[in-house]
Parts: sequence; C-alpha cells; structure tokens
Amino acid sequence: MPHSHLPTPKRILVTVSSAAALGLAAACLVVVGAGAQTRTASNSNVRSPRDAPTAARRRVKSSSQLVSADPRAQYLVIKRTFEQFIDEIAIEGPDLNQYYIINCISGREYLGVSDKDPIGRLADLAYHVVYIENVLEFAGYPKSVWRAPLLELEKQELAFRLGRMRYKYSVAEYDLEEERIYVARKKILRAVIKHRAGGATRLPKIVEQDGCGAGEFVIKIRTVPAGGRVNIIPVFFYELCKAQRLNPDDSAQCDRWREPVEGVVTEVVGDYFYRVSWPDGARRSGRLSFTKLQPDQTVTFRKP
Repeated sequence: MPHSHLPTPKRILVTVSSAAALGLAAACLVVVGAGAQTRTASNSNVRSPRDAPTAARRRVKSSSQLVSADPRAQYLVIKRTFEQFIDEIAIEGPDLNQYYIINCISGREYLGVSDKDPIGRLADLAYHVVYIENVLEFAGYPKSVWRAPLLELEKQELAFRLGRMRYKYSVAEYDLEEERIYVARKKILRAVIKHRAGGATRLPKIVEQDGCGAGEFVIKIRTVPAGGRVNIIPVFFYELCKAQRLNPDDSAQCDRWREPVEGVVTEVVGDYFYRVSWPDGARRSGRLSFTKLQPDQTVTFRKP
C-alpha cells in the first residue's frame, strides 16, 4: 500500500465557487461490468495522541474500538488529522473579497461514514472547528477576535456529543444539532464583522453560505478482467489509523476498509486508497482521487 504524502500545512488553496461547485467532489460508487466510457486508475494547541490512556489501547484492537473506548482522546486524534489535511481543503467564497465561514463538506464525508456512525459526529465537529480556524487565519483576522467563541463552540458541542455517543439520533435531533452549531457560529461571525467594521476594512468579508446543493453523484467502477474484488478506504482514515498506532493495511485493525454493498458505496469525498484482488491471486493497489471525476464516469481497475 502506498503512503500518502501530506502537504505542509497552511499552503492554502483558495477557490471562488458557488455552493454546488466544491474543490473536493462527493460521489457514490457503483461496481458494474464492462461498458461505458472509462478512466483507468493508476497505481500510486491540543493534547498529543501519545497522551491517550494506554490501558484503553491495550484492551482494544481496531480503530472503531479505540473511538468507543476513549472518544474524547480520539476526538483529538481526528482533529489533528484534519489539521494535517487542511492544505487540501479549499477555502471558498462568492468572490475574491469574501470567504465562507464554513463550506458544504462535513467531517463524516471525509471518513466515508453515515449519519448513524458515532465517529461521524466527532468528525463533523473536528472538521467544523479546524475549517473555521483556518479560514479566519488565512483571511488575516487576529485570534483575539474569534478564538474564545470558537473554543466555546467546541467545548459545548464536544461535551454534548460525548454524552450521546451511543445514542441514535432522530432526524429532528440532527436538525437541533445543526441549529446549535449555526447559533454558535453566528457569535463568531458577529465578532469578526464587528472587528472589520472597527477599522479593518482591508480584510476580506466573512459570510455564511446561503445553502448547499446535492453533493453526491455516481461513479461506476469495473475490473478487467471481471471478478476482481475492490476495497477502498479514505486517505483521511488511512492516516487516522496510523495516528492511532494501528496498521492501516490490516483491515481487522483499520476497520474502515470497505467494498460495495450490493454494488454501491456512498459518501465518497476526495482521495482514497484502493486495493483489488482477482481469483487467480493477482493484486493491484494505489491511490484514486474523486476530485476531478465527472458524474457517471467509469473507473477501470486492470489486472497488472
């Protein structure tokens, strides 16, 4: 399995886009037989995770079990991993003089998990905090303006989510969670607007996104010859398993490798590692980016 090369933090990519046009595409994968046009995949200031309790680490074996055993410590691991990837997350805005305080990607999409997975709620919060911090630093706003309300948002939401890790949310409760985040984010936004109006008009405006369109589309996947077994994992999750001191290539430890269920994998964002095996023992592995793929495009994995 190849190792990802994470870029140096703070080398920011700035894009100007509508709510629907995001630098990292979300997709659904469908495994199909031969046919359709194809594209051939190529080979290719928080506590340190070391401070996580060692007793819990001795008792558990997989990435998911680590999160269940000590979700607070694992939240910090997730957050640190997002901080490594911040260079790959586009800062968006309606024009070059305005940036959105948050974009339309969620943390759970980076991990490739559904709303029902408890780690998704931790990932959503970590991503939210890291993205807001990054965009405000990039825009030039001093930490004294926004740091306190951002920490307050993180502290309150983390406490709430840790208390409900094993609780299955209803749709209404998800809506309430989004509303709490929105209200807390507005407090940050008001502080930023007040600072800019007080003599810092040279700084770009920070605004809310009006809304997010449907981000998912379908990508078809086939193997040549047919019969290959495809497994994929988000690069983010691969790096997260390494940060958890797990073997990211061992699917028993790094238990986020997955193959299509009834031919479909949903919530695919950004870059993934893949591995393909054929009945005769042939194997292929590498890295695949969904960022530049088009809806209904087919990715072909060919036996080496």
